[in-house]
Amino acid sequence: LLENKSKHIFIHCSSGYKYSLQKVLQDPAIQSQLIDTKFTRYLIITSDKVFYSWDHVRKAEKKRVLKCYFFQMNHLNIIKTQTNVKYK
Repeated sequence: LLENKSKHIFIHCSSGYKYSLQKVLQDPAIQSQLIDTKFTRYLIITSDKVFYSWDHVRKAEKKRVLKCYFFQMNHLNIIKTQTNVKYK
């Protein structure tokens, strides 16, 4: 944590609700600090990709709104085998 202290950005926000966070992130001073991050560069390059949790995918599948989806399975190596079956 201390090794990366220079990379931390401390910002005051009136609350943790979506509206308050959007308000803070629209500030040009904050945007200039965030623009040169690995995550922001990745979003610019791959703006058509979206990541959801397993529960989000299941709900969308039940509503039959999924056209196509792709699972990256490498994180399943640490999950119990019984749980692994649920993802297949």
